[in-house]
Amino acid sequence: MVKSIGPDRFALVLDRLPDSARAYTASCLQNQLFLLKITNPRRVRLGSFRAAPRGGVPQITINNDLGPYSFLLVLLHELAHHLVWKHYGRKVSPHGKEWKAVYADLLIPLLEQHMLPESLEAGLLAYLRKTSATFQSCKPLLSALNLLEGKGEMLTLADINDQDSFRLQDGRIMIRHQKLRTRYKCYYPANKRYYLVPASVQIFMP
Repeated sequence: MVKSIGPDRFALVLDRLPDSARAYTASCLQNQLFLLKITNPRRVRLGSFRAAPRGGVPQITINNDLGPYSFLLVLLHELAHHLVWKHYGRKVSPHGKEWKAVYADLLIPLLEQHMLPESLEAGLLAYLRKTSATFQSCKPLLSALNLLEGKGEMLTLADINDQDSFRLQDGRIMIRHQKLRTRYKCYYPANKRYYLVPASVQIFMP
């Protein structure tokens, strides 16, 4: 079921965050006008931002199955999109230097004010050194999130053997073949095709 929360009613969202970050996040959300929806899990995204249609308000969606720290990072990720859109409109790329700068500005106070566990601080610092479109590409950060939120050790494609089956986050079950530089050639039985998958991608055992 999708929960729709108006722009000035963020209490249900704040309840999903770590206690230590609620006051800070509330200050970030203050005076921001957008519709926030908490949705059922989606295979290919944890959250999304949609610019305002004519005569409407922007919309942020976040999956409802995220742990508190993941929810916090995704919320600030999408809030950064909202702030960039307010300032630049559609003139800049979605995850360009403008978005990276705004997202960093939102994340750095979490570190400076020690709102996060030490293990997560180290992972977040690693992510900020090379900010990408998704924190799921940063193994130190994702490993820390997995342990804090009860998912166990992170497993990557590099951790298994050739001919082993594995499942991607989007649900596809594939078979690892030979390594080609930083990627592996993987076979997808469902459509009988091969794909190049980064060695660092998080995987799950089928």
